[in-house]
Amino acid sequence: MLDYLFPILSFIDLFSDWKPAISFILTSLIVIIVLPLYLKERKMDSFFIIGSIY
Repeated sequence: MLDYLFPILSFIDLFSDWKPAISFILTSLIVIIVLPLYLKERKMDSFFIIGSIY
């Protein structure tokens, strides 16, 4: 999870000089894009674990 959060945090850092609203919108967009990818990856991992058990 940390490898997903790091680019987001550094991205927030880039826009800290800008208006908070703009950085908030950009950050929320990134989270909306990244979170499903992370969940999809986790789902795949659980499938592999279940598959290796049976």
